[in-house]
Amino acid sequence: MQQYFQNFEYEIKINIYKYIDFPLNLALTCRNWSVISKDAYAKTEWLLVRYGKSHALFHAVRLGPTFIDIPVCKTLITRKVPISRYFIQRLLMHFGKYDQKLIELKIEHNVGQLDADRIRAFQQKIKSPWASNLPYSCSLIY
Repeated sequence: MQQYFQNFEYEIKINIYKYIDFPLNLALTCRNWSVISKDAYAKTEWLLVRYGKSHALFHAVRLGPTFIDIPVCKTLITRKVPISRYFIQRLLMHFGKYDQKLIELKIEHNVGQLDADRIRAFQQKIKSPWASNLPYSCSLIY
């Protein structure tokens, strides 16, 4: 009977946690909330309430390696969170190396000179590619 109430208490805390605007502040209050804030299920619930199913993965990656890890990725997969088109575009635009020949062909055939200059300026402006600090192990899961 006592185990039932402990599980019930944990579920109540997760339900509170998922509606908090800044969960880090709650995690710093005591050890119990710190444990909740590290729980993959609680993180996933918070993402789903805060950003919705379509954007949960994007924001998990945006929050960085202190937030996303293997258990969070697995929980997102279990919850059937879609990989949004915008998320894929951001990864392709910022993650890894650019295929310069492909970019030149795209510029040559799809956009005017003004747009081409703007694309080149944008590429040079990027210093740290988005999601470049994501652990490789997390990217292998999806």
